[in-house]
Amino acid sequence: IDEVIMFEPLSKEDVKGILKLQINQIVELLQEKGVNLVFSNEAVDYLANKGYDIAYGARPIKRLLQKELVNELATKIISGEIVKDETVSVGVENGKLVFAN
Repeated sequence: IDEVIMFEPLSKEDVKGILKLQINQIVELLQEKGVNLVFSNEAVDYLANKGYDIAYGARPIKRLLQKELVNELATKIISGEIVKDETVSVGVENGKLVFAN
């Protein structure tokens, strides 16, 4: 490598935009499986704030979504708490994501 390239750190709004793109991919994937997700603004803000790290940019978002969204949804689908062909609302309660259908 012959040069050093300096990047501007991502803002919280940048991270929120990236987060929405990642969420849309998850929503589309689950729609194919018969599960419809609807996110509250609070849920998006919660994930954006929790996934924001000025030093690492958007890297923590994917791990955060896997841990707090995808893994929890998978557990609830397997256990029968989330039923296919119904809309699942994603919100925030007591500092955690909550799912209701």
